[in-house]
Amino acid sequence: MLRLINMKRIKLFSICLCGLILSSCGNKDVVEDKGTVEFATMTLFKESPYNTLMPRPIFSNPKTLNNVEFEYVIEDENIVSFENNYFTYKNKGNTKVTAKSKDFTYTFDVICLENYDFDSAYKNIKTTYIAKDSPTEQTLFIGDSFFQFWRDNTIPGRSFAKDFKGRNCYNIGMNGSQTKHWRVLVKEFVKEMKPKNIILNLGTNNINVNSDTGLIVSKKIMSLIEDFHYYLEDTNIYYVSITRCTGTFSKNWNDAKMSNEIVKEYIDNRDYVNYLDLNEIFGDDYADYLYDGLHLNNKGYGVLKDLILENVTM
Repeated sequence: MLRLINMKRIKLFSICLCGLILSSCGNKDVVEDKGTVEFATMTLFKESPYNTLMPRPIFSNPKTLNNVEFEYVIEDENIVSFENNYFTYKNKGNTKVTAKSKDFTYTFDVICLENYDFDSAYKNIKTTYIAKDSPTEQTLFIGDSFFQFWRDNTIPGRSFAKDFKGRNCYNIGMNGSQTKHWRVLVKEFVKEMKPKNIILNLGTNNINVNSDTGLIVSKKIMSLIEDFHYYLEDTNIYYVSITRCTGTFSKNWNDAKMSNEIVKEYIDNRDYVNYLDLNEIFGDDYADYLYDGLHLNNKGYGVLKDLILENVTM
């Protein structure tokens, strides 16, 4: 039976660490009631619109968000600047940034790269969207090859257009993309699309290509979700779990599983995002739903389609 995992409960992350000395959590301390905070690594690119990002604190207790103001101390100001709540690319390199508030201190990385690898893909998507008269109130599919292959009919027997015929859906998946490639697009593009729903599937390339650990990629996914909610407060967000692979990438399952668990716990604590657990449906027979050990086959897309249609009001 297909079902949506969306239990709304208040609880502390076991993996988020920092705060005042009131109770102990691992090697650091937690602020009672306010919980804990984390920041993901931020990546900026040289050219506009990919060169600015707003820092996105991730609180274990989401009620804390409205009561905390941070000061950001940049270790190397030749790399990045901070003004009007945004970090902006200055030069290629990376630097540490420390976020400080009355109750919290957290240090994270900011990486500045020269080239945005998906410039052509993004411009093609934007040009196509404008040519369609820039529709709004759609169910927007954002992700990597899982969604692009669906849109482009790459998998024999499977067509995104046919699967969602008569429904207001739009697929802007980019093959090979990671969370960093989408965060820089939210303010300038995704926000302007004003979607009714966002269905998000990312994280596989963070792990398999960028070698992110489960803890690291989970923070990046949560930061992207927070970006969506910040700019699109009324949009319903759905996150599709990272699926298990066979063959070469099967060795990375522990990281994918950890990320899924952390992201699910985060989602359980919020009412604007929902968790679509594709792995729970695949179960031990996950290999039967894969085309090449990594991507979904016709059967796998059929299950994903049913899971989405059962849980998303379009």
